[in-house]
Amino acid sequence: MTVDPIEFVLNILSQYGTVTQQQADLLASQGDFRSVNKGELLLREGEWPTCSYLVMAGCIRTYYIKDGQEINTDFYQEGEVINPLNSTQNQASPYYIECLENGCVAVGYPHKTALLYEQHPDFALLCHRFNDQAMTNKRLDMDRYRRLSAEEHYLALLKDKPKLVQRISQYHLASYLGIQPQSLSRIRKRLLAD
Repeated sequence: MTVDPIEFVLNILSQYGTVTQQQADLLASQGDFRSVNKGELLLREGEWPTCSYLVMAGCIRTYYIKDGQEINTDFYQEGEVINPLNSTQNQASPYYIECLENGCVAVGYPHKTALLYEQHPDFALLCHRFNDQAMTNKRLDMDRYRRLSAEEHYLALLKDKPKLVQRISQYHLASYLGIQPQSLSRIRKRLLAD
């Protein structure tokens, strides 16, 4: 791993309150961190999700397949949390989670997390603040982007997440925008001409 996972998580949590040495030690002893490879599927459609992920390095996408076409639903970069839709509802996943780059993730299991939070409520408070903010940010993105045309959505991504636009393929980006790659090429050419 090119990222120190403990330091990465502690830096994030410190934005939501003071992290004690005891909490850092707890994270070091009980944290579950792992490397992931480009093309690796963390979850397949029809599988039962058992965990969530915090992206520490790399880029990950969620997608489903409709009529033989992959439809991208979201992308996750460093510092973002992936909570599969059905991880707490004991239902099969309607989508896939795939690593677009080599990287590393922190893995959270609901049963382990609940026990950890019960034993360390002060640590739970920091994690809840982070998770609440992460979910709020994703929800705001989804609500805002849903109201935009494909070109407006693309322009918003260029402004808000320029690194994401650079690191994903035109094919994946077009799917996410709900258009064909050729349409995205036309949008890009028109914007360059302006």
